[in-house]
Amino acid sequence: MTKTKTKKSSLLYLGIIFTWILLVSLFAGELLQVFYDARSFAGTKNQFVGALINSSAVLVVILMAYFWLNGLKDIFYTGVFWLVGDKSKFASINSENRNLGYQPKVDLIYTVCDDFDANSLEVSLLQDYPKWLLNCYILDDSKKPESKEEIDLFAQQNSLQVIRRNSSSGYKAGNINNWLNSDLEFGEFFVILDSDEIIPPNFVSDAVGFFADGEVGIVQANHVATRSHTRFADLFGNGVASHWVTYQGMKERFGFLSLLGHGAMLRTADVKAIGGFPEVVAEDLALSIKLAEIGKRVVFAKDIICEETYPVDYFSFKKRHAKWTMGNMEFIKKFSGLFLSKKLTWFEKVDILLFVYNLPLTVLFITFLLIHLVVFPSVGFVPNYSTTLLLPTVLTLLAPLLNDLIYFVGKKDLFGYIRYFLASVPLYGSLYFISFWSAIKALFGKAVFLVTPKTGQIHSIFSSIIKNRSEIIFGLVLFGISYIINQPWSVILIVVPSILSVSLGLLGKKVDHNRHFAITKAYQILAVLVLLIGIGLGANVQNFGNTLSAGEVAGVSEVGDNNQELDNLVRQINPQNSAKVKECVDRAVTKADLEKCRELVEND
Repeated sequence: MTKTKTKKSSLLYLGIIFTWILLVSLFAGELLQVFYDARSFAGTKNQFVGALINSSAVLVVILMAYFWLNGLKDIFYTGVFWLVGDKSKFASINSENRNLGYQPKVDLIYTVCDDFDANSLEVSLLQDYPKWLLNCYILDDSKKPESKEEIDLFAQQNSLQVIRRNSSSGYKAGNINNWLNSDLEFGEFFVILDSDEIIPPNFVSDAVGFFADGEVGIVQANHVATRSHTRFADLFGNGVASHWVTYQGMKERFGFLSLLGHGAMLRTADVKAIGGFPEVVAEDLALSIKLAEIGKRVVFAKDIICEETYPVDYFSFKKRHAKWTMGNMEFIKKFSGLFLSKKLTWFEKVDILLFVYNLPLTVLFITFLLIHLVVFPSVGFVPNYSTTLLLPTVLTLLAPLLNDLIYFVGKKDLFGYIRYFLASVPLYGSLYFISFWSAIKALFGKAVFLVTPKTGQIHSIFSSIIKNRSEIIFGLVLFGISYIINQPWSVILIVVPSILSVSLGLLGKKVDHNRHFAITKAYQILAVLVLLIGIGLGANVQNFGNTLSAGEVAGVSEVGDNNQELDNLVRQINPQNSAKVKECVDRAVTKADLEKCRELVEND
């Protein structure tokens, strides 16, 4: 076998870290001021409250700096990818080096659990590779008898072997390991197919060539979303193509490229050498890192384009997101020690840290909010953030949308472009609760491999409200707390998307192309109107609250300064004083009120 030089580069992350240090340095004064203000305020409180304020302020500054670093990662990933004209520069193996020299035996393994898609598997079997060198196995974890019957019939008609096991332990990884541990005669390589996967006819013949480099352990193919049969999938499915080509291409060159679960070819001997798949929810990431420890890497086959289906509705989308979050949290708990591996470069470790920890660290973002909505207000501390300090924080939090903003230029008409991004606000903005809750469950309990439903349901507004009740309650509670402390605008970009999750739940119906455009347009216009109204109301309530609070504080201060004077005036009142005088004294608040009452007492 020939051995090509791995073209990994640390330049991207050097740029990210340098820019981050520069950004933190530029705002060091404002960041330190937050801590100094908290420290000064804490000095006026008891020891416990003082420690609470100081520690919260330190955590806020650290979290803000982390948000900047994570956002810069998306800005650099997107910026560098689109600024480089020749995208082939990101590939680690040139096309002329993709020649294995012979045709090996290859196994196709189709993993299924009550979501069998006969058409997808039938199309995937149409490879332009010699049939006598291909074997296909259906690894069936289905529980429903009707699913098993459908699979058995298909297998019989196509001369395929079905492999089942007595338990479903280890989830998808356990299913594949059960096959690997059998006494079958394995091919030199195997391809992982999810139930909705369609690989192109050239998949096997093109993918084997990458293994001419002996360091390659996995060839991960590119993906696009097809077969959208619902308004939800039709609206958001294009985001798959934009993400895969940019982020996986950049990871191969500048970060840590991982197996992404499906549509990939693996070297059988390598997987067996590490004891099979780690039996966790994020088995693809864990396997990739363990392979890196034995000197094997993942390459991205940009030109081998597979098809997958996008979640059929918002509820399927949330379920998949919950699985990813729990899987990443489980990985953090069980495999963080792999960061010590000498086989991983420092920038690959940083890349894993920023991408893998991103979803579970929603817990920290919620902590960031609670500090500002509960901790600081409960002790009377109001941090004074400058606009210049908040600007990079907001921009870096929105940075993940940058790639789509660039990718869809020219691919969508103006209205479609605007509609997609308006719809993306409630889609991703409403995921804070499910991310938070899934991370907490996996942190203190056990991660669960949730199978993304392949069929959706028709939901009424009422049923959508019921199924999104957690997001709605979460949003309303946040708004209630922020309203009490006169800062409703501070969470408006979380509250409004949480409420609008109800409208997303209605997009699961079958696509009616005659009505789809008008209905989607109406939903998105409603979404932006609600968003603008919410922001406007939040700003007005904030201004009113500040004015009212200022008046109340001033009034209380004046009364406090004149308590003695008021007491003296009350003593002057005798039973002969009129009711008008008594009422005036009872209502006296300011110094001017006291003077009027004094005149009444003297003249009565």
